[in-house]
Amino acid sequence: MTKFLFSLVLLISIPGIGFAQERSIQVLENGEISRSIILPEENHKSTIQQLSAFYTDKGYFDVQISSTDEEPIQVKTGQRYKLSDLVFELENDSTIADNALMGEFYSADLIENRLKTEYDKLINQGYYNAELSVSEIRLDSLSGTVSVFVSGEKGRLTLLSKIIFKGNRISSQRYLSRLAKMEDSLMASKENLEQIRRNLSSSELVEQVSDPVIYEENDNYVVLFEVKEQNLNQLDGLIGFVPDETGKGQIVGDLDISLWNVLREGNAFELQYQRLKPETSRLNLGISQDWILNIPLSIGMDFSLYQNDTTYQTRNLGLSGSYFINSNLSIKSRIYSLNSSSGSDSGFSKEPDGKKQGGDLGFKYSKLDRREVPTSGFSLDVIYGVANKDIEDDSALAFRQQRLETKVNGYIPLFENSVLATSINGFYVIGDQFTESDLVRFGGANSLRGYSEEQFTASELLWGDIEYRFLTDQYSYLFLFTAAGVYKRPQLYSETDNSFTQQDFLYSGGFGLSFRTAIGRLKFTYALSSTETLGNGKVHFGIRTSL
Repeated sequence: MTKFLFSLVLLISIPGIGFAQERSIQVLENGEISRSIILPEENHKSTIQQLSAFYTDKGYFDVQISSTDEEPIQVKTGQRYKLSDLVFELENDSTIADNALMGEFYSADLIENRLKTEYDKLINQGYYNAELSVSEIRLDSLSGTVSVFVSGEKGRLTLLSKIIFKGNRISSQRYLSRLAKMEDSLMASKENLEQIRRNLSSSELVEQVSDPVIYEENDNYVVLFEVKEQNLNQLDGLIGFVPDETGKGQIVGDLDISLWNVLREGNAFELQYQRLKPETSRLNLGISQDWILNIPLSIGMDFSLYQNDTTYQTRNLGLSGSYFINSNLSIKSRIYSLNSSSGSDSGFSKEPDGKKQGGDLGFKYSKLDRREVPTSGFSLDVIYGVANKDIEDDSALAFRQQRLETKVNGYIPLFENSVLATSINGFYVIGDQFTESDLVRFGGANSLRGYSEEQFTASELLWGDIEYRFLTDQYSYLFLFTAAGVYKRPQLYSETDNSFTQQDFLYSGGFGLSFRTAIGRLKFTYALSSTETLGNGKVHFGIRTSL
C-alpha cells in the first residue's frame, strides 16, 4: 500500500530479518592509509563490486579498485563529491529545490534520511499512498559536486471510514467510538489521529492507547487502536488513627464504592460513607449518565447527608451536568437545594433550621501526560456559585452569597524517576451572614494533611502543598511532602460577638508511599502538624481495588 522507493543507483543496503553474515576486508587507501572495512556476505556480488558500492555511497564516485582480491586491496578513492542540488520533482510539474544540504558531503544515508523526512511529512498530512524515488544523479567532476533529482507523487488523500478497537473487554466498540469522536471520512493526518488518541486517553475508561495502525479493507481505510481499559468498578477505603492529648485516639475513615455500566453503558453509581469523628459522619450518593443522545454531555443527580452529632443535620439534593468541549476542557454546572435541621433546643446553633438554594458554574482544564500517577502537566478546576439562604426562625431574614473555588495541580519532572507534585487550593465566600454549612471544611487526609479530619471551617482559605515523589515504577512511588495555608473563620449568624472568629497560618509535613499491587492500590501516610509532637502524628492507610 505505502511505498518508499529509491533508484538502484544509490545501492543502499537495507537490513534484513535475522542476523546477516559479515566479513572484514583489508584495504589500502591511496597507497598510505590501511583500514578494515566490514561488508555483508553476498554471494552474488564480488568483493570488488561491494567495495565499489561502499565508496560510492560515501560520495567517492571516481573510486578505482584493483582487480585482484588479494588483501590488502588497493583503493584510489579520488575526490569526495559535495551536494550542490537536491531537487524534488513532484506531480503537476511542481519543482522544489532543497538548499538545506548544499555544501554537505554526499552520502546515500544523507539522501535516504532527507527523503524519509519528506515522506514522513506526506504521511503526517494523510497521504499514505505517497511515492518518492531518486530518478537521477548528475556528477560535475570539475567542481566536485553532485546534483540529485527526486521524483514523487502524493497520491490520493487517505480518508478513514471506520475505527476499530482491540483489547477492550469492558466497553463496546460503539461506546469507545463515541469517546474517540472520529468524524466520517476523516483525513488520516497525524494531527487528527493524535486528537483521537487524546480523546480516548482523557476518558476515565481508558488507561493506555497505542499508536494507530491504518490498513485497507474492502477498498476503504480503517484505523486500529489497541486500548488498555481502566476498571471503574472500584472499592476505595481509607482508615486513619488520630491520637489525642491523652495518648489515646480515635479511628476515622471513609468507604467509597463506584460502579460503572450499572443500567447501561456510560452509567455510573457512587456511594461514599465518611466517619470524620465519632460524632460526625457523612453519606454521599450519586448517579450519572455520560453521552446523552450521542452528545458529549453528562447528566447526574446526587444526594448527601451530613450529621454533626445531635447538633444539626444537613441534606443536600442536586442536579449536575457536564459538557466536554474537547479532550482537555469541560464545562460543568449544578443546581441544588440544601435543608438544615437543628437538634438544639437552646436557641443557639451553628446551623439553625433553614433552606439554601443555589447554582454553580465552572470548568475543568487538564493537560496531564497520564491520568494515574502523572509525571508532567497540570490541571485547573474553577467553580463559581451563587445561593440564596432563608432562616426559618426569622422569616424576614434572607441573604445572598457568592462563592469561588479553585484548585490547581502541577507535575514537574526533575530527573529520572523523580517528580515534584504541587497543588494550590482556594476558597472564598462573601455574604451578609453565614452559618456553618456555608463554610468550607478542611483538614485531614484529603486536604491539609497532619490535622484532624475537617478540623477547621473557613470562609476564606488558601493552602497548598509540595510533594516529592520517587517512582519505583510507572504506577508506584514513595513521597515526602510539606503543606501550608492561611484561613479565616467569620462570625456566624447565631453568634452574638466575634469571639469565635479565627485567622491563622497552618503548616505540616510527612511521608508515605503509594503502591499499585495485584489487589489494588495501597497507600500509607504519616503526617505531622505544627502543633503536634512526633508521636502524635496522623496515620492513614488506604486501599483502592477493583470489584
